[in-house]
Amino acid sequence: MKQPKQKCSSYYCNLRLNLFCNFMEFYDLETNVMITRNALNKFMNSNDTEIQEVLLAIMDNLLYLSIKENNYDYVGYLISSAENFPVKPQFYFYQSLLFFYKHLTNYHFNGKQEDLDTCRGIVNGLKLTGMKAYGIELEEFLNKHM
Repeated sequence: MKQPKQKCSSYYCNLRLNLFCNFMEFYDLETNVMITRNALNKFMNSNDTEIQEVLLAIMDNLLYLSIKENNYDYVGYLISSAENFPVKPQFYFYQSLLFFYKHLTNYHFNGKQEDLDTCRGIVNGLKLTGMKAYGIELEEFLNKHM
């Protein structure tokens, strides 16, 4: 007899989402999209800040992987989903990356200098706020994918 699905506690849901987030590069893009959509459908309306934070991290990772593979099929969906999250100080890093990927995508499609300038501003902001190594890595990504 099939057991009914048990609702996962906030701790275990967060743990499972974190594990997925940390190992996304081992999955192909389509699998990542499927798992991300399922997670968003299940937890999008959660008020749990930790769950919201890991969902933003997952979307940032998927945006990175999509652009890295020059696949923009899901970028609009991810950006519009992420923009529905509340603005909270603890989400600043993830929301900065979201706007970086949003403007990089805009630049990819429309070639407007202002989008590129916004990306560079975000990179500089990361460098200025103590994340110099990450800023340099993001700058290299920008230069490779603009």
